[in-house]
Amino acid sequence: MTIGKRIKEERLAKKWTQEQLAVKLNVSRSTVSSWEVERNYPDLETIIAISDLFGQSLDQLLREDPEMITKKDRKVKNEKIYFRLLGLIGICFLIFIGNYVIKIAENSHYQENLKDAGWTKIQDAYILEEDDRYYWATLPPVGSFQPNDSIALLAATNPEDYSECTLQLEFDQSLGLSFTTTDEMDLPHSFFVTIDEKGQLTGDYSIWSSEELTLINDYLTDNQHAVQELIDDIFTKKQQIQAS
Repeated sequence: MTIGKRIKEERLAKKWTQEQLAVKLNVSRSTVSSWEVERNYPDLETIIAISDLFGQSLDQLLREDPEMITKKDRKVKNEKIYFRLLGLIGICFLIFIGNYVIKIAENSHYQENLKDAGWTKIQDAYILEEDDRYYWATLPPVGSFQPNDSIALLAATNPEDYSECTLQLEFDQSLGLSFTTTDEMDLPHSFFVTIDEKGQLTGDYSIWSSEELTLINDYLTDNQHAVQELIDDIFTKKQQIQAS
């Protein structure tokens, strides 16, 4: 016999109305009705109260209704999953808020260093002209998941023509070099390549022709000292911005 039928049977045996039973269990009449027609089941605390009220053991009430036990077990498992997911979301939210607060503090510190070093703010970026170099710095957006120490920097050897030789330090700390060189017929060729901190090519350039690779390697060889100066310079600028 299902627990709904057992509740109805015991209620009728005691000549109680649904309303009277509802008052004794501190629930609504419609709730009692939904139990008896097996639309839903009482919770565990109410099942204990029903057991005491009817003088029936929990074993008697539950053993005869395996379907209810299965549904209750599934509900408990689903609740565990729900609360675990809720906890995971809470942890992710706290990590996001923590990262947000850290970024605000770090960006404020970096902005002070940029201002003290003579950088000029233009919208979301900072620029600096120094000797024959032109610099452009961008701080990571607050709330982004960029590494906490990431700063994007650009250094150009000619402020009037960025294509002449420009080094970029991206937020992910990769280095990109843009430059223009000429071939044997003095025709200009512009390239953008990724390099390491020693000025060596990185990445896959298999799509380029052998002539193009020759131009790139010749440029890097002929301008090794100048490119290395740019690399050292851009990391020096980064350290100055991040100085405590």
